[in-house]
Amino acid sequence: MTTTTPSMQIELTNPTCVLWAVVALARLEEKLPSNSVAFQLFSEQEAPQLFRFRDAVEETIRTFSDESMTNVWCNLYQQRMDEIMNKLKRTATDYIQHPSSGLDPDNEICYLVSIFEAFHRKIRDEVPLGADDAFSGAGATNAVALQLSTLVGRTLHDIIGNLSVMLFEEAPDHLVNLYLEEHTTLMCQAIENYIRAQADLKVHANYDANGNIGEMFVRLIRAPLREQIDNCFEALSSRLDFAFGIVNAEDDDAKAEIANFIREVAQFFSYASPLLSDFWIQDGDSDNDSDGTDYHADHQFDRYTEEDWHWQEAILDELEDVLSGPENVTLDQVSSVAMTTDESSCDICGDTESTMRQLNACSHQICQQCLTTQLSTSHASRYKCAFCRAEFFPDQEDEEDQEE
Repeated sequence: MTTTTPSMQIELTNPTCVLWAVVALARLEEKLPSNSVAFQLFSEQEAPQLFRFRDAVEETIRTFSDESMTNVWCNLYQQRMDEIMNKLKRTATDYIQHPSSGLDPDNEICYLVSIFEAFHRKIRDEVPLGADDAFSGAGATNAVALQLSTLVGRTLHDIIGNLSVMLFEEAPDHLVNLYLEEHTTLMCQAIENYIRAQADLKVHANYDANGNIGEMFVRLIRAPLREQIDNCFEALSSRLDFAFGIVNAEDDDAKAEIANFIREVAQFFSYASPLLSDFWIQDGDSDNDSDGTDYHADHQFDRYTEEDWHWQEAILDELEDVLSGPENVTLDQVSSVAMTTDESSCDICGDTESTMRQLNACSHQICQQCLTTQLSTSHASRYKCAFCRAEFFPDQEDEEDQEE
């Protein structure tokens, strides 16, 4: 395992790849020190590597996951996918190689980033074309449900029949609860064993020979998965309780209940996974007047609390005024030659001779000389698009015009 680039030979071949992307991102976020620690390293030791990597991880999660499965990775346009993936790999490499990380050369981060990169490659190659596509949000969830049915379908089949008998015969609640608890444990263990084995990730090589990362995955999912299955059983019990009779597990209605139950469990490993719910953008978040305090607008990071970092994470997702770093970035990494007429001039300097460049992040155009000058400076906004900033802060521009 090497730290020169966080990449290994991992190949994901079917829509269940979303499951591995979920656990890899959730484990990455869990593994990294908090935002406050990252900023402390940045401000006190001039070590921004963790800060940038954590920012990349959180940006990846926000663009990957969504409760409604609308704004998710498979619906991104290809260029945006590649930008986020490249940023994740680049910042991971910088963090791993920096002494402040305190990581051993043989580390987990390479593996986790490589899992997500394998997922990214598969989605990029397949290019889901609609809601019915096998690699769409719904299609991937169906694929995970099919995999889970091979793991727990037989157990669930037995539960449907036995539970309906217990409810019909009005068995004591403690016996019903004990039965559900025992069989929930069996289902969780079957899923945990599948995750622990990581067979899908070992097509070419085994990068977790000692099994430590598999155990980390299992520990990560154990409690929330149990909660998900408990909730599904509670809903199932309510439906069976109103069935007014013993349910035959071979009936179409029972089969529909089984399929519905498994699909609800499959949501745990989907784009709408509760493992990533902390990064969902909630409706109305941007309408909270208490969010936009002056020190946020002025980027006075020394006044930030842990909650402020989460406010910033949500708001940043709505902005486009960012050019990809890192230090010493080249023109070609953040822009491409713009297709313009001979009369085009730069709106910043007015030059009509210099080649115009189109920014990858937002498609605004700026001349090559101005962009080169901006990227070579050391001020905090060297990766900000001037035109985007003008759109986000129009009042400042109006005030300047009035002063003139």
